[in-house]
Amino acid sequence: ETVRTFLDSSYGREIRQAKEIRRELSFVGAFPAEELFADDAGDRRPVMLQGAIDLIYRRADGEWVLMDYKTNDLSRYSVGDFLAKYGRQMELYSAALKRIYGIDVKERVFFLTKTKDFIGY
Repeated sequence: ETVRTFLDSSYGREIRQAKEIRRELSFVGAFPAEELFADDAGDRRPVMLQGAIDLIYRRADGEWVLMDYKTNDLSRYSVGDFLAKYGRQMELYSAALKRIYGIDVKERVFFLTKTKDFIGY
């Protein structure tokens, strides 16, 4: 049921028509501390950032969408609390995509598999 909901969504339809799709894209990169942490302005020391991006795809118009799957249940969080907890992850993943792969993310979205909700960030 969750997969069907996902595939029938506007995102699922876009993915089926996408120019390019990348799944489980791992990355490792060195970033100046000031780019990762607000409290480190002026600190150019390298910080290693490592992660795995669930899904990115390029829409027919050429824009990239970053999607992350979560098993969270919104009954435990408000949308604001959820974004406060996970939004920074999307920012860091977007920064990594730009720096390492030259990909400019135009939209970031979470898909919550338990509740079948999409949350844009």
